[in-house]
Amino acid sequence: MDSCYYSANMSVLIILCHPAENSFNHQIAYSLRKGLESQKIPLTLIDLYKDNFSPVLTTEEYQRKMSMDSQVIRHIELVEKHSCLVFIHPDWWGGAPAMLKGWVERVFQPGMAYKYKGDDFLPKRHVSLLKGKKAGVFFTTNNSKGQSLNLIRQWSKNILDFCGISPYIIKGLYHFHDLSNQQKQLWLNEVQKNIVSLIKNKPL
Repeated sequence: MDSCYYSANMSVLIILCHPAENSFNHQIAYSLRKGLESQKIPLTLIDLYKDNFSPVLTTEEYQRKMSMDSQVIRHIELVEKHSCLVFIHPDWWGGAPAMLKGWVERVFQPGMAYKYKGDDFLPKRHVSLLKGKKAGVFFTTNNSKGQSLNLIRQWSKNILDFCGISPYIIKGLYHFHDLSNQQKQLWLNEVQKNIVSLIKNKPL
């Protein structure tokens, strides 16, 4: 986990999920980090595979609705500390890798990302707890945008909207294996432009 802090006004937490250090997903993450650092924007980069994060929500965590795992607690603190979350991952079987899905399940726990409010034995009202935060999701895929709509909907409706995160951007690098190096480089530039614009309240 690498950190660089310059200001408390705006900050970015990058969550990278890909097992291969030579992957394009890593290029996205480290290119974004370099660009943000050059603009003195504070950030933290989490590499889930490098950190050997366990995606398994245990029975004890489920029953307690909280985690006593020091790594999970640290990640919760980082989410709370940063104003913008950036998720970078490949499309595997139409969704995010299991490790990232497990990260969401363990870190975005009840009482931290959402809660249900109401009296006992009465219908409960869902309350989002991450309002005020922004997010960017960038994924690589060999599919078209039309084939990735379920993945996009999973992020937008089931996670970001549910937790109150807004505004957000979700972008896929489609038909990845057919792209030239020049096209990939242009996309790296676009990722940085999108995040800088988002955190400066000028989303593209």
